[in-house]
Parts: sequence; C-alpha cells; structure tokens
Amino acid sequence: MPAVQLTSATANTDLATGPGIVSGSYNGSDQGTLQLTMGAPGVITGNGGSVNNGAFNIGGRLDASGSLMMATGIGGALYTGRFDHATGALNGTWQYVAGRSGGGSFSGQRQR
Repeated sequence: MPAVQLTSATANTDLATGPGIVSGSYNGSDQGTLQLTMGAPGVITGNGGSVNNGAFNIGGRLDASGSLMMATGIGGALYTGRFDHATGALNGTWQYVAGRSGGGSFSGQRQR
C-alpha cells in the first residue's frame, strides 16, 4: 500500500486539532489512494483504494506533537509516521498485519 500526497480543503487548518480533508496516495508492496478527514481533536477517518486489494476504510489518531498512527480493517495494514504542523509535511511507513508480508512508505504535503 503507500507515498502520500496530501491536500487540505480547509486553508490554515491544524490537522491535530481541527477538521481538515486530505487526499493522497501510497506505494510499496501495493499502491493506491487515500481520502482522510481530520475531525475532532486528533481523530482521523477515511477510506482508500488499493490496486491489489480494492476499497478499504482507514482510521487513526494524530497527536499534538505530530505522531500519527492509522490502521485499515482486520487483516489490513498499519501506518505510522509524523506530521510536521509547521511545514505540513507528512511521512512514515506502512506494514501489512495479520501474517501478511509487505509494506512501504508514505509521504505527503498539506496543500493550502
């Protein structure tokens, strides 16, 4: 799954504390797209599309320091990384879970 090119539909949104919509892509053992909503303080919800595995839901948390963790459904993948609140840069890695091998990296940038 995962490089993530992020865009925000809300200008000057702090993704750790307020709503924001980001879209992106990822690559590695799989590739596809992501649509994420940063909702209530630090809550991430969204969905994605995978070349190898089809549509999936994703959710997680972003803390005030920029640490990010997201996961897809059962038997899916775990995403961990960092979001730089000052620059809007996002980067990290993803890994299949539940006995599946493979993974990759993701990176992106908040768009204003």
